[in-house]
Amino acid sequence: MLRILGYVSRTSAGLTASCEVFLSRTSVRIGAGTLATAPRTARFSSDSSVRSTRVRIGNVSVPLVRPRQPALVPRVGSGSHVDASPRNAVSLMAQPLVHDLLNSQEVMEHLAWMMRKDSLGQDMMLIGPPGPLKRWVALKYCEITQREVEYLALSRDTAEADLKQRRELAGRSSVFVDQCAVRAAMEGRVLILDGMEKAERNLLPILNNLLESREIALEDGRFLVHPDRWRTLLETHTPEQLAQLRLVAVDPRFRVIALSLPVPKYEGHSLDPPLRSRFQGRHIAPLGTGTLLPLLERHFPRAAGALPALAAFAEAVSIMAGSPAADIAEAAAEVRGWMPTSELVRPPPEFA
Repeated sequence: MLRILGYVSRTSAGLTASCEVFLSRTSVRIGAGTLATAPRTARFSSDSSVRSTRVRIGNVSVPLVRPRQPALVPRVGSGSHVDASPRNAVSLMAQPLVHDLLNSQEVMEHLAWMMRKDSLGQDMMLIGPPGPLKRWVALKYCEITQREVEYLALSRDTAEADLKQRRELAGRSSVFVDQCAVRAAMEGRVLILDGMEKAERNLLPILNNLLESREIALEDGRFLVHPDRWRTLLETHTPEQLAQLRLVAVDPRFRVIALSLPVPKYEGHSLDPPLRSRFQGRHIAPLGTGTLLPLLERHFPRAAGALPALAAFAEAVSIMAGSPAADIAEAAAEVRGWMPTSELVRPPPEFA
């Protein structure tokens, strides 16, 4: 099982971060065989005088760079973003459960895959059914790697200006203000595009240029340039000359994580093959009963007696959502095997 434990402390030498990544003995089935891994422990630490800091999951690692704006680094499952008011009581109670869910083995496998693609400089697309899990996984990865995030929820009303630049009033004149995609590209942040199946056709050329060539022409006259091309230009030009030409370099740490529903199972626009080929895809399936049940029993001990039947019922409903009649009958039989039908509708004694 993969598990990450981390803490940040301040010493006289500056800010010191420390983290341990544990890989305990487990068996991973690949095809017809089984791969057994021995226990391993990896540790990293950093301070202001060390440049080679890396964060590691299993045998994959990426550099850990101190964020310029720590407020843009997400904190998933901490509850720090939830107002402690009575109306948010349920959200506050769910935060410890979300934290444990995102430290499960299934999620750690997703995070290790994302770290591998990030180390190769590739953009990612997380595909899965409706729900917050895809977004949680993307934000959790940015949290453990200390990456600043720019987030955009796509809809049919999203326009080109929402990605690039928007004209706004400042005093008695109008100015162009950089939007999420431009800020992320220039500052080396992670751009999360939520709802790719809702993107209209007019956005696809912009997204394709952003993913393939890392180049965008902006309305204020500037032009974003791929970092490799920028280094080539620096061989024959000075930074001042490039600034006069209105050229701006894209940060090499810039990444795009797209979140999407599988189409055509769900309603939406299927991506064009050229744009789809720019992403490395990963299916984020709902967490299994084997993962959810122990966590639910630990967080809600008073309802432990009803949780197995409830988990089986939820899994059966998930199967029924898009399965043929044979699978539906099999799911219903599985629910009956967990508990009699009369018990399924009877609340636990403490809730009666």
